[in-house]
Amino acid sequence: MSNCQLEKITCPKCGHEQEVMIYRSINASLDVEARDKLLGNQLFSFSCKECGEMTPLLFDCLYHDMEHGLMVWLKPELSKEELEEMNEGICQMETLDPSMKERYRYRIVRTVNELKEKLTIERENLDDRIIELVKTVYLAHVAEKIGERTVAEVMFDIIDDGYFFTIFYEDEGADPGVIMMDMDVYRRVKEQYEEILNANQTQGFQDISFEWARRVLFGA
Repeated sequence: MSNCQLEKITCPKCGHEQEVMIYRSINASLDVEARDKLLGNQLFSFSCKECGEMTPLLFDCLYHDMEHGLMVWLKPELSKEELEEMNEGICQMETLDPSMKERYRYRIVRTVNELKEKLTIERENLDDRIIELVKTVYLAHVAEKIGERTVAEVMFDIIDDGYFFTIFYEDEGADPGVIMMDMDVYRRVKEQYEEILNANQTQGFQDISFEWARRVLFGA
């Protein structure tokens, strides 16, 4: 089951202190309610009972989907020692159950939005590595339109029956940009890179992100 406990949180607006349920791990296969709360933006925020202020929360949390063989570790700050310790635990589990090496993917994310994005990609039966590469390809094509604005992050999502990317900028006041994703582009990138990625895949938790994709494509 999921691992959760009540912790005292202080409202940043009025200073009122109240207990909030904090999830340190979520087993999506056994605790569907917690998974739905996460997807419904109810798990990483709290509403102050005194003033009604809604405040986002960010804390370490391990998401585990046994059915789809996926572990996503939400870790806003990660040290080399913590990663090594976590991967040692993965190695021990794979020693007890060798089939996990083939069945499981392990990912690290820094934000709640990145966690939800991984779950959306999984739900659509897509490869997050290919999605990150496609993001980079699209950004290269719209570089002139972006101009001197600094890209903060690019997020994958679904609208109706289509897929799209939202480009968020660091520049104050800059409106997000939206690019629809063509599945033909996804398939071409997958055909070109999947074999190489599989051959060079490392064990344990991986940070498959926009920065990772830039390193794969450009060595940046």
